[in-house]
Amino acid sequence: MDHEIFVNDLIKWESTNNDFAGVVERVLWIDEGYTIAFMLNIESTKGFPRTFSVSGLREALKRGEAKKLKKRSLVQDYCGRKFVR
Repeated sequence: MDHEIFVNDLIKWESTNNDFAGVVERVLWIDEGYTIAFMLNIESTKGFPRTFSVSGLREALKRGEAKKLKKRSLVQDYCGRKFVR
């Protein structure tokens, strides 16, 4: 399984022992040192990102507390539906 983190990855939190269970977040930006990821809840109406350590995120993926989802476009996240050309 791939535990590397990239910009635009979609992460779904699986763990039930935190407030983020079931939340899907998009990785917006990763700092140059690959230590901090800025993530945005794609269902949020506030649109304010949070920071998360890249190493902590990779560990959560390894432990099954989070999983990567198939990528969707930002338009799909914003509008909540799939567009066809």
